[in-house]
Amino acid sequence: GNFPMLHLRRFSAAAAIGATSVGTASTAQRSEHKLPSIGILGTGWGLSVQVPEFRNAGFCVSAIYSRNAARAALIAKEHSIEHGCSSVDTLCALEDVDVVSCVGPTSTRCEHVLTALRHGKHVLVDKPMALNEGEALAMLHAARAAKVKAWMDFELRCAPAVVKLRELLSSGELGAPLHLSFRCVANFGFLTGEHSHWATREQGGGVFSAVGTHFVDLSRHVTGWEVVRVSATQQPLARTLPDPSSGAPTAVTSDGLCMATLELAPAALEDGAAGASTPLPVSIFISGLSPGLPFHNAMTLCCECGSATLDLLDAKLTIHRAEGAGASEPEVYGGGGNAFSQVGTPALGRALAAALAGQEGPAEVVGIDPRDLATLEDGLIVQRVTDAVHESARRGGVWMPVDHKAP
Repeated sequence: GNFPMLHLRRFSAAAAIGATSVGTASTAQRSEHKLPSIGILGTGWGLSVQVPEFRNAGFCVSAIYSRNAARAALIAKEHSIEHGCSSVDTLCALEDVDVVSCVGPTSTRCEHVLTALRHGKHVLVDKPMALNEGEALAMLHAARAAKVKAWMDFELRCAPAVVKLRELLSSGELGAPLHLSFRCVANFGFLTGEHSHWATREQGGGVFSAVGTHFVDLSRHVTGWEVVRVSATQQPLARTLPDPSSGAPTAVTSDGLCMATLELAPAALEDGAAGASTPLPVSIFISGLSPGLPFHNAMTLCCECGSATLDLLDAKLTIHRAEGAGASEPEVYGGGGNAFSQVGTPALGRALAAALAGQEGPAEVVGIDPRDLATLEDGLIVQRVTDAVHESARRGGVWMPVDHKAP
């Protein structure tokens, strides 16, 4: 995501990370060690988080893109990146780029991904995947035709706390899930500063696209269940913001507040297989304008034999087992900093490097099995949920069905 001050960067002080970590890789190192190389289309999250963290994970960051040629050259020089490109096509044509990270504004996502695929590059696609399901399908079909590797940037999957939670659920230790909730209370820069694409629904902006998409993927990933229907209400919260050029008040058309209810069910149920028929309710509350309140971003999952809380600000998972179901004291796993930038992205980088090397199965240095990384099929399904959330809100909260089957 490329929020101005939104993700703080992806919800933390990632600018500090970038300042201490860049400049550690070089072309000489890549030649000597044959590091996989990545080109990054985006100078927000891509520069402040992906450049340093992917380098630390074993990538050579060989190219970066900015629309302005002088700025592209300056950024490349300041961050020891060999190529500073002002053309997406030029970056994607470079021989020393193996993977292209498409992390610019949502409105550019489809064009950037299709360009990278035409050049035969592997792609890492930021969320939201697209402006709509049609664009997502175009990317998915193009990736299949190109026969390359293609992933979604749902980095929370890679955090050790999330890997552990998924293990606990799949083992049955906590029993069947009863309900799941996400609560994000924040003061995002895109609702308090100048008008940007994040304040514009037509350009893929809003808090659900920025944060809710992660929550949808996390729900599907840890439970293995699929979203079957949604209901939502949304408000912009900020009515206008100053245009960055003229200062004129400009309408905010994206959601600053989103309250969504999702129902999940085992995918096999719709195919007639036996299983529990009660849907799993998921509550998502995201406020991007919460004057005076401290930042809060967390998940709570209640199951038959215990409950779990996941604090996304410090990547810690806490398990509270029911009386008679195990340990009397809470069990804590994970940690290490912000789940998005400081924990999830480095782990994602290691998993991508393992996947490019053909590694299968979990490894201690990777954490997540590379085969469990989010695919474009996952991105398509999350896009369908996103579209349904917006349509439900537009229609006053009516329940909207979601097709969870990839083509």
